[in-house]
Amino acid sequence: MSDSPKEIDLKENQNKKDEEINQLKQTIKKQKNKIKKMKKELEIFKPERKAHQDLENFKSQISNLNENSIEETIKYMKQYPINQKIQENGCFILQKFAKENEDNQIEIKKFNGIEPLINVMNNFPNNEDIQIKASEALLIFSGGLKKNNIEIRNLKGIEPIIKSMNNFPNNQVIQEKGCGALLNIAADNENRIEIRNLKGIEYIIKAMYNFPNNQVIQEKGCGALLNIAADNENKIEIRNLKGIEPIIKSMHNFPNNKDIQKYGCGALLNIAADNENKIEIRNLKGIESIIKSMNNFPNNEDIQKYGCWALKNLSFNKENRIEIRNLKGIEAIIKAMNNFSNNQVIQENGKWTLEKLQNN
Repeated sequence: MSDSPKEIDLKENQNKKDEEINQLKQTIKKQKNKIKKMKKELEIFKPERKAHQDLENFKSQISNLNENSIEETIKYMKQYPINQKIQENGCFILQKFAKENEDNQIEIKKFNGIEPLINVMNNFPNNEDIQIKASEALLIFSGGLKKNNIEIRNLKGIEPIIKSMNNFPNNQVIQEKGCGALLNIAADNENRIEIRNLKGIEYIIKAMYNFPNNQVIQEKGCGALLNIAADNENKIEIRNLKGIEPIIKSMHNFPNNKDIQKYGCGALLNIAADNENKIEIRNLKGIESIIKSMNNFPNNEDIQKYGCWALKNLSFNKENRIEIRNLKGIEAIIKAMNNFSNNQVIQENGKWTLEKLQNN
Protein backbone atom coordinates (compact mmCIF):
# COMPACT_ATOMS: atom_id res chain seq x y z
CA MET A 1 0.00 0.00 0.00
CA SER A 2 1.45 3.34 -1.04
CA ASP A 3 1.98 6.33 1.26
CA SER A 4 -0.63 9.01 1.40
CA PRO A 5 0.28 12.53 0.19
CA LYS A 6 0.30 13.68 3.81
CA GLU A 7 2.75 10.99 4.87
CA ILE A 8 4.99 11.79 1.90
CA ASP A 9 5.11 15.45 2.95
CA LEU A 10 6.03 14.47 6.52
CA LYS A 11 8.86 12.26 5.28
CA GLU A 12 10.20 14.93 2.98
CA ASN A 13 10.15 17.46 5.82
CA GLN A 14 11.98 15.02 8.09
CA ASN A 15 14.59 14.37 5.41
CA LYS A 16 15.11 18.08 5.00
CA LYS A 17 15.51 18.51 8.73
CA ASP A 18 17.99 15.61 8.87
CA GLU A 19 19.94 17.16 6.00
CA GLU A 20 19.99 20.56 7.75
CA ILE A 21 21.17 18.92 10.98
CA ASN A 22 23.97 17.11 9.09
CA GLN A 23 25.00 20.34 7.40
CA LEU A 24 25.02 22.11 10.75
CA LYS A 25 27.15 19.31 12.24
CA GLN A 26 29.58 19.65 9.34
CA THR A 27 29.73 23.41 9.83
CA ILE A 28 30.38 23.00 13.56
CA LYS A 29 33.10 20.40 12.82
CA LYS A 30 34.77 22.76 10.34
CA GLN A 31 34.62 25.62 12.84
CA LYS A 32 36.17 23.39 15.53
CA ASN A 33 38.98 22.38 13.15
CA LYS A 34 39.52 26.03 12.25
CA ILE A 35 39.74 26.98 15.93
CA LYS A 36 42.25 24.15 16.54
CA LYS A 37 44.33 25.35 13.61
CA MET A 38 44.26 28.92 14.89
CA LYS A 39 45.37 27.72 18.32
CA LYS A 40 48.27 25.86 16.78
CA GLU A 41 49.26 28.92 14.78
CA LEU A 42 49.14 31.04 17.91
CA GLU A 43 51.45 28.55 19.65
CA ILE A 44 53.87 28.74 16.72
CA PHE A 45 54.02 32.52 16.86
CA LYS A 46 54.25 32.69 20.65
CA PRO A 47 58.12 32.54 20.66
CA GLU A 48 58.21 35.29 18.05
CA ARG A 49 55.95 37.47 20.18
CA LYS A 50 58.17 36.72 23.18
CA ALA A 51 61.29 37.56 21.15
CA HIS A 52 59.67 40.80 20.04
CA GLN A 53 58.92 41.68 23.66
CA ASP A 54 62.51 40.84 24.62
CA LEU A 55 63.74 43.03 21.80
CA GLU A 56 61.72 45.90 23.23
CA ASN A 57 63.32 45.19 26.59
CA PHE A 58 66.71 45.30 24.87
CA LYS A 59 65.96 48.71 23.42
CA SER A 60 65.14 49.89 26.91
CA GLN A 61 68.47 48.53 28.15
CA ILE A 62 70.42 50.32 25.43
CA SER A 63 68.93 53.66 26.46
CA ASN A 64 69.33 52.92 30.17
CA LEU A 65 72.34 50.64 30.72
CA ASN A 66 72.72 49.42 34.32
CA GLU A 67 74.51 46.74 36.32
CA ASN A 68 71.79 44.17 35.52
CA SER A 69 72.10 44.62 31.75
CA ILE A 70 75.09 42.28 31.32
CA GLU A 71 73.36 39.21 32.73
CA GLU A 72 70.09 39.96 30.92
CA THR A 73 71.86 40.58 27.61
CA ILE A 74 73.74 37.28 27.75
CA LYS A 75 70.52 35.47 28.70
CA TYR A 76 68.65 36.89 25.70
CA MET A 77 71.52 36.18 23.29
CA LYS A 78 71.61 32.54 24.40
CA GLN A 79 67.82 32.23 24.32
CA TYR A 80 67.44 33.63 20.79
CA PRO A 81 70.65 32.67 18.91
CA ILE A 82 69.19 33.26 15.43
CA ASN A 83 67.19 36.42 16.12
CA GLN A 84 69.23 39.00 14.23
CA LYS A 85 67.95 42.09 16.05
CA ILE A 86 68.52 40.62 19.49
CA GLN A 87 72.02 39.49 18.50
CA GLU A 88 72.90 42.91 17.01
CA ASN A 89 71.73 44.70 20.16
CA GLY A 90 73.42 42.11 22.37
CA CYS A 91 76.77 42.60 20.64
CA PHE A 92 76.38 46.36 20.99
CA ILE A 93 75.67 46.14 24.73
CA LEU A 94 78.47 43.67 25.55
CA GLN A 95 80.98 45.58 23.42
CA LYS A 96 79.97 48.82 25.14
CA PHE A 97 80.33 47.34 28.62
CA ALA A 98 83.62 45.56 27.84
CA LYS A 99 85.11 48.80 26.53
CA GLU A 100 84.32 50.72 29.71
CA ASN A 101 86.46 48.86 32.25
CA GLU A 102 88.00 45.56 33.32
CA ASP A 103 85.36 44.95 36.01
CA ASN A 104 82.71 44.72 33.29
CA GLN A 105 84.89 42.27 31.35
CA ILE A 106 85.13 40.06 34.46
CA GLU A 107 81.35 40.31 34.88
CA ILE A 108 80.73 39.29 31.26
CA LYS A 109 83.09 36.34 31.63
CA LYS A 110 81.35 35.34 34.87
CA PHE A 111 78.08 34.89 32.96
CA ASN A 112 79.85 33.05 30.10
CA GLY A 113 79.43 35.99 27.73
CA ILE A 114 82.36 35.13 25.44
CA GLU A 115 80.50 32.11 24.03
CA PRO A 116 77.48 34.01 22.59
CA LEU A 117 79.86 36.49 20.92
CA ILE A 118 81.57 33.61 19.13
CA ASN A 119 78.23 31.97 18.30
CA VAL A 120 76.83 35.14 16.77
CA MET A 121 79.83 35.46 14.45
CA ASN A 122 79.24 31.88 13.29
CA ASN A 123 75.46 32.31 12.94
CA PHE A 124 75.61 35.61 11.01
CA PRO A 125 78.79 35.39 8.90
CA ASN A 126 77.50 37.85 6.28
CA ASN A 127 76.26 40.54 8.67
CA GLU A 128 78.98 43.23 8.71
CA ASP A 129 77.57 45.09 11.71
CA ILE A 130 77.50 41.95 13.87
CA GLN A 131 80.98 40.94 12.72
CA ILE A 132 82.39 44.39 13.61
CA LYS A 133 80.81 44.56 17.08
CA ALA A 134 81.57 40.95 18.02
CA SER A 135 85.16 41.25 16.71
CA GLU A 136 85.70 44.38 18.77
CA ALA A 137 84.35 42.71 21.90
CA LEU A 138 86.67 39.72 21.36
CA LEU A 139 89.55 42.12 20.71
CA ILE A 140 88.91 43.72 24.11
CA PHE A 141 88.63 40.36 25.89
CA SER A 142 91.75 38.96 24.22
CA GLY A 143 93.73 41.95 25.47
CA GLY A 144 92.70 41.28 29.07
CA LEU A 145 93.35 38.21 31.18
CA LYS A 146 95.52 35.45 29.70
CA LYS A 147 92.77 32.94 30.53
CA ASN A 148 90.48 34.72 28.07
CA ASN A 149 92.72 33.79 25.13
CA ILE A 150 92.69 30.14 26.17
CA GLU A 151 88.90 30.24 26.52
CA ILE A 152 88.54 31.83 23.07
CA ARG A 153 90.56 28.96 21.61
CA ASN A 154 88.62 26.30 23.54
CA LEU A 155 85.33 27.79 22.32
CA LYS A 156 86.60 27.68 18.70
CA GLY A 157 86.63 31.46 18.60
CA ILE A 158 89.76 31.96 16.52
CA GLU A 159 88.14 30.56 13.37
CA PRO A 160 85.23 33.06 13.09
CA ILE A 161 87.66 35.99 13.53
CA ILE A 162 89.74 34.73 10.60
CA LYS A 163 86.63 33.90 8.54
CA SER A 164 85.36 37.43 9.09
CA MET A 165 88.64 38.84 7.73
CA ASN A 166 88.30 36.53 4.73
CA ASN A 167 84.62 37.38 4.09
CA PHE A 168 85.12 41.16 4.30
CA PRO A 169 88.58 41.84 2.83
CA ASN A 170 87.65 45.44 1.95
CA ASN A 171 86.19 46.38 5.32
CA GLN A 172 88.98 48.25 7.11
CA VAL A 173 87.28 48.12 10.51
CA ILE A 174 86.93 44.33 10.40
CA GLN A 175 90.56 44.01 9.30
CA GLU A 176 91.67 46.32 12.15
CA LYS A 177 89.72 44.37 14.78
CA GLY A 178 90.78 41.03 13.33
CA CYS A 179 94.50 41.87 13.28
CA GLY A 180 94.22 43.33 16.79
CA ALA A 181 92.44 40.27 18.19
CA LEU A 182 94.95 37.88 16.58
CA LEU A 183 97.82 39.98 17.99
CA ASN A 184 96.47 39.40 21.50
CA ILE A 185 95.41 35.79 20.98
CA ALA A 186 98.84 34.87 19.53
CA ALA A 187 100.47 35.64 22.89
CA ASP A 188 99.61 32.01 23.73
CA ASN A 189 101.80 29.20 22.28
CA GLU A 190 98.98 26.86 21.26
CA ASN A 191 97.04 29.73 19.73
CA ARG A 192 99.96 30.54 17.41
CA ILE A 193 99.73 27.05 15.94
CA GLU A 194 95.93 27.28 15.69
CA ILE A 195 96.18 30.60 13.85
CA ARG A 196 98.58 29.07 11.32
CA ASN A 197 96.38 26.00 10.80
CA LEU A 198 93.35 28.23 10.16
CA LYS A 199 95.32 30.36 7.62
CA GLY A 200 95.27 33.37 9.91
CA ILE A 201 98.82 34.36 8.96
CA GLU A 202 97.72 34.63 5.33
CA TYR A 203 94.85 37.03 6.13
CA ILE A 204 96.98 39.24 8.37
CA ILE A 205 99.51 39.64 5.57
CA LYS A 206 96.74 40.25 3.01
CA ALA A 207 95.29 43.00 5.21
CA MET A 208 98.71 44.69 5.42
CA TYR A 209 99.10 44.55 1.62
CA ASN A 210 95.54 45.73 0.97
CA PHE A 211 95.69 48.71 3.35
CA PRO A 212 99.28 50.02 3.29
CA ASN A 213 98.18 53.48 4.48
CA ASN A 214 96.06 52.32 7.41
CA GLN A 215 98.27 52.78 10.45
CA VAL A 216 96.05 50.70 12.75
CA ILE A 217 96.17 47.68 10.41
CA GLN A 218 99.92 48.10 9.94
CA GLU A 219 100.51 48.39 13.69
CA LYS A 220 98.30 45.45 14.66
CA GLY A 221 99.56 43.40 11.71
CA CYS A 222 103.20 43.89 12.70
CA GLY A 223 102.30 43.10 16.32
CA ALA A 224 100.42 39.96 15.34
CA LEU A 225 103.33 38.72 13.21
CA LEU A 226 105.72 39.47 16.10
CA ASN A 227 103.80 37.10 18.40
CA ILE A 228 103.04 34.52 15.72
CA ALA A 229 106.72 34.38 14.65
CA ALA A 230 107.70 33.10 18.11
CA ASP A 231 106.81 29.68 16.67
CA ASN A 232 109.52 28.21 14.40
CA GLU A 233 107.17 26.87 11.73
CA ASN A 234 105.39 30.21 11.61
CA LYS A 235 108.67 31.97 10.79
CA ILE A 236 108.90 29.88 7.62
CA GLU A 237 105.19 30.35 6.84
CA ILE A 238 105.56 34.13 7.07
CA ARG A 239 108.44 34.05 4.59
CA ASN A 240 106.59 31.74 2.20
CA LEU A 241 103.56 34.07 2.26
CA LYS A 242 105.78 37.09 1.48
CA GLY A 243 105.07 38.47 4.93
CA ILE A 244 108.49 39.97 5.65
CA GLU A 245 108.09 42.66 2.99
CA PRO A 246 104.96 44.38 4.41
CA ILE A 247 106.61 44.62 7.85
CA ILE A 248 109.62 46.45 6.42
CA LYS A 249 107.41 48.59 4.15
CA SER A 250 105.29 49.58 7.13
CA MET A 251 108.40 50.66 9.07
CA HIS A 252 109.54 52.66 6.03
CA ASN A 253 106.13 54.29 5.43
CA PHE A 254 105.55 55.28 9.07
CA PRO A 255 108.94 56.22 10.53
CA ASN A 256 107.36 58.34 13.28
CA ASN A 257 104.88 55.77 14.53
CA LYS A 258 106.59 54.32 17.59
CA ASP A 259 104.22 51.33 17.87
CA ILE A 260 104.78 50.27 14.26
CA GLN A 261 108.54 50.65 14.80
CA LYS A 262 108.41 48.66 18.04
CA TYR A 263 106.32 45.83 16.61
CA GLY A 264 108.30 45.89 13.35
CA CYS A 265 111.64 45.49 15.13
CA GLY A 266 110.10 42.78 17.34
CA ALA A 267 108.67 40.88 14.38
CA LEU A 268 111.99 41.00 12.53
CA LEU A 269 113.91 39.79 15.57
CA ASN A 270 111.71 36.67 15.78
CA ILE A 271 111.63 36.08 12.03
CA ALA A 272 115.44 36.50 11.81
CA ALA A 273 115.98 33.41 13.97
CA ASP A 274 115.60 31.43 10.70
CA ASN A 275 118.69 31.40 8.44
CA GLU A 276 116.88 31.98 5.14
CA ASN A 277 114.92 34.79 6.72
CA LYS A 278 118.15 36.53 7.71
CA ILE A 279 119.05 36.83 4.01
CA GLU A 280 115.52 37.87 3.02
CA ILE A 281 115.49 40.66 5.62
CA ARG A 282 118.80 42.01 4.31
CA ASN A 283 117.63 41.87 0.69
CA LEU A 284 114.48 43.81 1.60
CA LYS A 285 116.52 46.48 3.45
CA GLY A 286 115.22 45.38 6.81
CA ILE A 287 118.55 45.95 8.54
CA GLU A 288 118.41 49.57 7.43
CA SER A 289 114.87 49.91 8.83
CA ILE A 290 115.89 48.51 12.22
CA ILE A 291 118.87 50.85 12.58
CA LYS A 292 116.81 53.87 11.45
CA SER A 293 114.18 53.02 14.03
CA MET A 294 116.80 52.83 16.78
CA ASN A 295 118.22 56.21 15.71
CA ASN A 296 114.78 57.86 15.51
CA PHE A 297 113.65 56.63 18.95
CA PRO A 298 116.79 56.65 21.13
CA ASN A 299 114.74 56.95 24.35
CA ASN A 300 112.21 54.20 23.60
CA GLU A 301 113.36 51.20 25.62
CA ASP A 302 111.24 48.64 23.73
CA ILE A 303 112.51 49.75 20.32
CA GLN A 304 116.11 49.69 21.56
CA LYS A 305 115.63 46.27 23.14
CA TYR A 306 114.01 44.72 20.05
CA GLY A 307 116.46 46.50 17.74
CA CYS A 308 119.58 45.20 19.53
CA TRP A 309 118.08 41.71 19.69
CA ALA A 310 117.15 41.76 16.00
CA LEU A 311 120.68 42.86 15.01
CA LYS A 312 122.08 40.05 17.14
CA ASN A 313 120.00 37.44 15.29
CA LEU A 314 120.86 38.97 11.92
CA SER A 315 124.58 39.11 12.69
CA PHE A 316 124.88 35.32 12.54
CA ASN A 317 125.12 35.85 8.76
CA LYS A 318 128.50 37.18 7.54
CA GLU A 319 127.06 39.47 4.83
CA ASN A 320 124.62 40.86 7.35
CA ARG A 321 127.50 41.78 9.65
CA ILE A 322 129.08 43.79 6.82
CA GLU A 323 125.70 45.48 6.19
CA ILE A 324 125.24 46.35 9.89
CA ARG A 325 128.71 47.93 10.04
CA ASN A 326 128.16 49.88 6.80
CA LEU A 327 124.85 51.25 8.08
CA LYS A 328 126.45 52.43 11.34
CA GLY A 329 124.67 49.77 13.37
CA ILE A 330 127.56 49.60 15.83
CA GLU A 331 126.95 53.22 16.85
CA ALA A 332 123.23 52.54 17.32
CA ILE A 333 123.97 49.55 19.58
CA ILE A 334 126.47 51.50 21.70
CA LYS A 335 123.95 54.37 22.15
CA ALA A 336 121.29 51.91 23.26
CA MET A 337 123.65 50.33 25.80
CA ASN A 338 124.62 53.76 27.16
CA ASN A 339 121.03 54.99 27.39
CA PHE A 340 119.69 51.83 29.08
CA SER A 341 122.53 50.61 31.25
CA ASN A 342 120.11 48.81 33.60
CA ASN A 343 118.31 46.85 30.89
CA GLN A 344 119.83 43.37 30.97
CA VAL A 345 118.44 42.31 27.58
CA ILE A 346 119.90 45.36 25.82
CA GLN A 347 123.25 44.91 27.58
CA GLU A 348 123.58 41.19 26.84
CA ASN A 349 122.45 41.33 23.22
CA GLY A 350 124.39 44.53 22.55
CA LYS A 351 127.62 43.16 23.99
CA TRP A 352 127.32 39.86 22.10
CA THR A 353 126.55 41.61 18.80
CA LEU A 354 129.44 44.10 19.13
CA GLU A 355 131.89 41.27 19.72
CA LYS A 356 130.51 39.39 16.73
CA LEU A 357 130.78 42.49 14.51
CA GLN A 358 134.35 43.23 15.59
CA ASN A 359 135.48 39.67 14.86
CA ASN A 360 134.00 39.85 11.35
